[in-house]
Amino acid sequence: MTILILLLFLISCGGQEITIKSTPSDADIFIKVLGEKEEERIGKTPLTLSAETVKKLGDPAKSLTVIDVRRAGYIHEQLLINDFGNTVVEYNFTLEPNAIANIIDKIDNVGEKLFEAQRLMRAGGYEESITILKELDKKFPYSSLINELIGGAYYLKKEFKTSLLHYDLAYKYNPSNVDSFKMIRFLEKELKVSRPALEKQQGNKQ
Repeated sequence: MTILILLLFLISCGGQEITIKSTPSDADIFIKVLGEKEEERIGKTPLTLSAETVKKLGDPAKSLTVIDVRRAGYIHEQLLINDFGNTVVEYNFTLEPNAIANIIDKIDNVGEKLFEAQRLMRAGGYEESITILKELDKKFPYSSLINELIGGAYYLKKEFKTSLLHYDLAYKYNPSNVDSFKMIRFLEKELKVSRPALEKQQGNKQ
């Protein structure tokens, strides 16, 4: 949710400037005339603006000037100014985390790593691919897709027993994963792969 702050004809002693701060800092600051699409990035918080900087886009006394404070993963904030007068103002925005944006960032990050793992796999970099996929598996331990890809990497390495273990997990976490089921059947029936790790674990419980 965007919060609009309106400064109307603020008059005090001193010069004409406004200081924009944010918590957390290092947020991008954009400026434009209200109603216009074109905007200009003028720096990062903390930043002090003079009246001359704002008036480059237009006269604040005649049209509202919009200062937009943005940081990835946070809800952006806006400051609307219609006259500086002889104002010296400092404003500190407390940026609120944007849950949806954070989720999207995580999805994008996971997607990039999955693409990189698949690229490495196609290029023969099986170990590098497995390293990336296992790091993802630590963060998302019940992902059918990640375990399916790990199973595929071990299959290409011809480590069939470990491959079968991960295809088992992929199918366990998503019984609709037809590709993993087919690979399980292939490894069991065609390559005669058994599950020694599973059998050993069961033996220790007895």
